Amino acid sequence: MSVFLRPRNTRVAIRRDESEGMSAGLHGVSIVLPDQAKDKPQKGTVLACGPRCTADLNPGDAVLITKFAGDAFRIEGEDVLVVDQKDIIAVVTEPEPAPSPADRGHGWEYTGGD
Repeated sequence: MSVFLRPRNTRVAIRRDESEGMSAGLHGVSIVLPDQAKDKPQKGTVLACGPRCTADLNPGDAVLITKFAGDAFRIEGEDVLVVDQKDIIAVVTEPEPAPSPADRGHGWEYTGGD
């Protein structure tokens, strides 16, 4: 997007992730659904945050939003959703890697004794 978008106050600009647009079919046969019949995806990517946004968000963060949140706009052919920060349910992150066996046991551990 070549346009600079800065949401006001506590609002956040989000690009919704694209949905498949296909129904789950039987025996490998699927039906293409019209736009009106598709559920809008509830996952998106943060594009920009307003100056009073207190949520810990950064551009590029993957987020989950409430189903009917915000106002949709089309800017230079791209669909953008502007929501209030309270409509963001969670930030989706990659899980942290499990500690290697060599790292285990280095730290405080409760053993149950007095």
